[in-house]
Formats: sequence, C-alpha cells, structure tokens
Amino acid sequence: LPKLRNAKEGIEKLIMGKLYTRCFSPSLQESVSQLDSEHQLDLSQDDQLRGKILEYRFISPANLEIPGKILPKLDTFVKLSGKELCKINNYRAPRDKMVCVLNSCKVIFGLLKHTKLAHGGADNFIPLLIYVILKSEIQSLVSNVNYIERFRLAEFLQGESSYYLSSLQGAINFILDMDEKSLKLEDTHEFEERYAQNKQSLEQEIQLELKKTSASTKKIEKVHSPSPSEYLLRPLDEAANSMFSKFSELLSSPLNKPSPTGHDTGSYSDDIDDSTAADLAQKMEREEHKNTSETLQAMFPDLDKDIIEDVCIAKKYRLGVCVDALLALCN
Repeated sequence: LPKLRNAKEGIEKLIMGKLYTRCFSPSLQESVSQLDSEHQLDLSQDDQLRGKILEYRFISPANLEIPGKILPKLDTFVKLSGKELCKINNYRAPRDKMVCVLNSCKVIFGLLKHTKLAHGGADNFIPLLIYVILKSEIQSLVSNVNYIERFRLAEFLQGESSYYLSSLQGAINFILDMDEKSLKLEDTHEFEERYAQNKQSLEQEIQLELKKTSASTKKIEKVHSPSPSEYLLRPLDEAANSMFSKFSELLSSPLNKPSPTGHDTGSYSDDIDDSTAADLAQKMEREEHKNTSETLQAMFPDLDKDIIEDVCIAKKYRLGVCVDALLALCN
C-alpha cells in the first residue's frame, strides 16, 4: 500500500507539473486569449480577496474575537503561519501546495496548544486563520485553493487535509463577505475613523504608485521609443535586479526541473547535468532546513536550540510533525 500511494503521488506530481500552466488560473491567463467561466471566476475572486484584505487590513484581534490570552504570542505565530502559507506559490504539485496549507494551519494550532485553547476547536481556529490571511501578503490564494480541490487525488483529501482545506475556504469566504456586521465592534465610531484613515492611506499609496509608474514610463520612453507591438516595462530596483539576474542564470542553466525538495525552478527539460542537479538540490534542502529550524526557534524560544535541532533531524524537518513533537516536550 505505501508503494502504491507513493506511485500515485509521483504520477500526480509529474502530470500536474507538465499541465500546471494549463490548469492554474493565473498561469493559464498568460497563455490563452479567453478564459472559461470557472477560471475567470478564480481570478475575479483573487482580486476581490486582495481588495478586501486591503480594505480591512487595519482590524484588530478583538474585531475577530480572538482570545486575549493569545495576544502576547500572536504576532510571532501569525507571521510564521503567513510565511508558510505564502510558500504555496512556490510549488506546482497539488500535494506540495497542500503541505503549505497544512504547515500554516499547524503553526496556528501550535499557538492554540501553546496557550491551552486547542479545546475550542473551530471557534478559536478559524478567527486566527482569517487574521493570518488579512495580515499576510498571499497572492492568488483563491486560485491556489481551487487548484488543490480540482486536481488533488480525492483519496488524499481526507481527514486532516480535508479539514484544514475546508477551514481555509471558509476563512476566504468570510473575508470576501466581510463588512462591519461581520466583526465585533466595541466602539463603532472609533472603527469608522480607523476605516476612513485606512481608506485615505490606500488612496495615497495608489496615487504614489501611479506617479512612480508614470515617471518610469517617461524615463523608458527617453531611452528607447518602442514600436506599437512592444511593451513598456518598469525598471527594476537594485534588489529586484539582483534577484532577476539570479533567476535568469537559473533558467539558462541545464537544470530546469523541480528539485527533490519540491521547489519548482523553471520549465521541464530532459537535458540535465547530474552533478549540477545534485548540488542545487542539496543547497535548496539545506536552506529549507535552516528556515524550518529558525521558524521553530521563534515559535519555541524557551526550548534549547540543540533540542529543537535534534527534533528537526528526527522528524526530517517536516514542520507540522516537528511542532507536535516540540509541543509535547513543552507540556
């Protein structure tokens, strides 16, 4: 049975890796002239969710009735959970995206266990998940969730995976429908003032961005007068240039396959240098292990770093399993 399951996982990952740009709505948008209604709805809801996140980014934990007992550790855990959820766009396979959802939710559940509020179930968990989404820069979340639901083998979307994915969908729907009536307001006048201030800040940010775009466009026009068929691109800043350069080097190298760690590094190619592939895979794995270790150290500052590292090694750096083990040690 384990061999059969692994074979199914491998086949799903291979097929969806090849078909990703034809199945994931944001990628599909770039390759076809007109989307069907289902994929168009994904993109529309992505935009709606982003708009709602900006509209209500100022809300406090009290507005979602998050228990005060959680507040001292809330910011740290929310940041860590959001970081894990943001990784969902680094992968192509439905399983790998689902692992990002599981890890994010495990961090939230770890906070509830840490504060002895896990017994509250969804009443405590869902508000925290909503808060994580509102405070994180997560792109194309609706498209990602729908992609998992459509293309993850049904027999693998059961139990814990099914619960957390349904919880994430519920949190998204709550935000999409969010208004003052959805929130706990102790002082309506104060909330309206904060809402107005946030709206004003958003308008200023939009105007500033428009000015930057206009200035960049004019600068490019002076350097080069494009033909009607050419596109004007905003110049990259120093950090973006550095990242773009590294990305270009990666794409131009012989290695253009997903690494064994699950990260997608470009298009698929059969012409691979084995030593280059192995070196890159090891480098990415070391970086991922380092990130996992640092994440757990931030979650459990009272535990000795060596103990955390031992648990990571024993549990093969799987974040969710490591959180459970470290919580057991704390208790």
